[in-house]
Amino acid sequence: MDIQVAVGFVGLGRMGLPMAVNLIEAGVDVVGTDLDKEQKGALEDAGGQAVDSIDEAVANAEVAITVLRTPEQVLAAAAVAYTQPRAHETGRKIVCRVLLDTKIKPE
Repeated sequence: MDIQVAVGFVGLGRMGLPMAVNLIEAGVDVVGTDLDKEQKGALEDAGGQAVDSIDEAVANAEVAITVLRTPEQVLAAAAVAYTQPRAHETGRKIVCRVLLDTKIKPE
């Protein structure tokens, strides 16, 4: 069963990539980005589209999903997703998932 929704993924690490692959296998169009080129390659191998920026990942997305390490990263990604021209036209939803790195010490 194909689900007709476009999803933008920001963060394709240990949790993000498997989540994106599950969506692709369910027939969802996924466009994603990550700092790691290997992770982007794995997304493409699964049938998704890898891009180089948050802007590109969420440009046509109805749903933007972040799977990032810090709240600051999530806020930065959300700011990009919400300030794009089409964000309000599409009624874009943002799903945020913060994975706190236990090695990061609070300031």
